Amino acid sequence: MPQAYANEIKDGQEVSVRLIEAQGKTLTARIDHVSGALDSVNRSRQVDIILPNPDGKLLPGSYAEISINVVGKANPLVVPANVLVIDKAGEHVVVVDTEKRIAFRPVKLGRDFGREVEVLEGISPDDTLVASPSDLLVDGEQVSVADAHQKPDNLARVARASR
Repeated sequence: MPQAYANEIKDGQEVSVRLIEAQGKTLTARIDHVSGALDSVNRSRQVDIILPNPDGKLLPGSYAEISINVVGKANPLVVPANVLVIDKAGEHVVVVDTEKRIAFRPVKLGRDFGREVEVLEGISPDDTLVASPSDLLVDGEQVSVADAHQKPDNLARVARASR
């Protein structure tokens, strides 16, 4: 379980299991144990799941897709990975405000989808984010915005900023 959701799961919680060879059939399992710590390498929490196998058809080592419902938080925003700035100060994005000034905002990240990343906290759907921000941008600096566009649903608005 990724760190962003690690506190949202509990022992005994039901989960859905879909096996590749089951051709879309979903099985129900439950969480038996949640580890007390995060893995320091991949920032995830170990979860043990009990899946009944009374007829012995489920083979050890089979690949499965597990769906765990987490409670609470509203749908996170999904942003292109190229808007993220990760440095010694942590993870943040560059936002252009209504006066066309740059602001660096710390963010809390959720799942990483490769080209896109969930942002759980730190920005709103109305924010305009800078794609591939230059290292030369300074907080409060005035910029011009080009190629601004609004994406549907929970995708963030992204722009290019130049001095």
